[in-house]
Amino acid sequence: ASGSLTSASHVPEVALAVLAKVTASPASGTVGTQVTVTGISFGANESGITVTYGGKTLADGLKADANGGWSTTAAIPASAAPGQNVTQNSNR
Repeated sequence: ASGSLTSASHVPEVALAVLAKVTASPASGTVGTQVTVTGISFGANESGITVTYGGKTLADGLKADANGGWSTTAAIPASAAPGQNVTQNSNR
């Protein structure tokens, strides 16, 4: 950071951690229910995002937009069991 009176060399470096977040809507449902899974705070244009449910791939090859957001809709698979979670994985 710098300004009209402060040069960048006079500002200490600070590391920030921004955690990605994934949500599913609806949060629960029966087999065949269409669920929209949305991610925010991923890397800008991050690619290779995969969404799984209970170990089964629901969507892959997803890419975040320039703001690090993405969304996909998929049906809860027949192999679903109570208590399973939606997870995501990416190339980052």
